[in-house]
Amino acid sequence: MPWHVEPVRGTLALLLVIVSVAPAAAHMVVLPETSTTGSAERYTLIVPTEGDSATVRVELRLPMGVDVAAVESKPGWQASNQAFPIGAATVRWVGGKIPPGEMVSFDFLAVNPSAARVLTWNATQWYEDGSSDRWGDGAPEDHHASTTTLRAAEPGAAAHEHGEHHAGAEPPKPGAGHDGPATAHDVPGHEHDDPAASARGSSLALWIAIASLALSAAALVVAMRRAP
Repeated sequence: MPWHVEPVRGTLALLLVIVSVAPAAAHMVVLPETSTTGSAERYTLIVPTEGDSATVRVELRLPMGVDVAAVESKPGWQASNQAFPIGAATVRWVGGKIPPGEMVSFDFLAVNPSAARVLTWNATQWYEDGSSDRWGDGAPEDHHASTTTLRAAEPGAAAHEHGEHHAGAEPPKPGAGHDGPATAHDVPGHEHDDPAASARGSSLALWIAIASLALSAAALVVAMRRAP
């Protein structure tokens, strides 16, 4: 899925998470729940504070093969991306506070692995009183990790779109080889039609006819004067 996630989709996803999570166990959640193999994805980590102490640090362990390109700069928080060691790479946000009963979302851009599989997001959050909660590996059973299912892109999708583009193309119009409307030169059989030349030919024929008529009249007058 591309980086530019629609705001409406994101809002609906947040509402679904809030409604589906029990107040006693407000899980850290990574969205979206499904994505495409090999694509760039904008992931959102939703962090609620369910206890009496504010959240002051958030850490998300990256699944194997996920390559983070950028981490959101959140006002009041310091973001970092630790790409190594492999298998324990993390993104984290520290320095801010999430008061009890509130939540904050953190975004990051990542490139998905090329193979279809389920990504498991193990996370840890630390509180102002020094305690912490884990989600996923090493956590209580009800603190399960969030997951994202990677699906392969449908084969032939790009070719289908390409074919539809050409199927809907309009046939070329007369005069398409140059700017402006079609002219007589664009119509077969009219390559030598020239309106100006036709007008000049008509004028010449008219003047020849008038001259011939004048000469005939003059000859008639001369003949009549010579008659006895």
